[in-house]
Amino acid sequence: MNNNIEEGSITLRSILGVLRRNIILLVSVIVIVTLIGVGYAKTQEPDYTAKETVFFKAQDAKYDNTINNINIMQAFVETIMDFCDEGVVVDRADCYYEDYMKEFYKPANVDYTVDKYIQEMDIEEAYSGASANLNHYDSSKISVISASESSSGRKPFSFTVTYTADNRELAIDKVKLLVKALKDECVAVEENGQLKYFNGVNVEIIDEGLESVTTNVSTVKTVLLFFALGIVASLIVVFAKHFLDNTIKTKEELERITGASVITVIDTQGGEK
Repeated sequence: MNNNIEEGSITLRSILGVLRRNIILLVSVIVIVTLIGVGYAKTQEPDYTAKETVFFKAQDAKYDNTINNINIMQAFVETIMDFCDEGVVVDRADCYYEDYMKEFYKPANVDYTVDKYIQEMDIEEAYSGASANLNHYDSSKISVISASESSSGRKPFSFTVTYTADNRELAIDKVKLLVKALKDECVAVEENGQLKYFNGVNVEIIDEGLESVTTNVSTVKTVLLFFALGIVASLIVVFAKHFLDNTIKTKEELERITGASVITVIDTQGGEK
């Protein structure tokens, strides 16, 4: 005989009864799936993304005209953003990082930081202007995004520069040196004393400093996700087990199926009547 609940007869009481009778199975499935989630979270290799805010400012070298200066900034800000992950800036950043690491590993510089290096660095020594091909920076890990006024509270012409690495401190160091390279390259001059890129324009890249460091892996979120999956999986297992079981469990089920009144029920314990 079949104990499946007839169509239209499913009640909250009957559902709770099924769950109560299978509470051990429910808990077991939830615990197993959650533990799988914990193990999965522990095996994930996180990536860290360090973000730094930059503000671009440009003025006409001949005329102090606000409207004209705004037009100049509008004309060049997209160029500056695209410029950040291109060859000359990345090459300069490569040289800065190489120079920084030489100082960092000196015995006398145990507590040497990238901030201290930037304050004390000699730009001429750190970067000769020739292509170094050091490959410390991966352009695919650089992101430059325009910062809208609503999200940052800043005026236009501001943007964020990010660098992603598998180490938190490495991401921070590299994004700081990248922004420094951008600032220096934008104001670089040629042998004739003219700016390399913005003749007749006074350019300034204002570094707002490190804004945040985020990671793509959250252990808490992963565990909570697997816990929720465990609840769903346990419910599926319990109700699948219930509806595939065709044995009669209660006196009420027997009366409903046969239409006869049950007078006496003989319980069994340990397989004996």
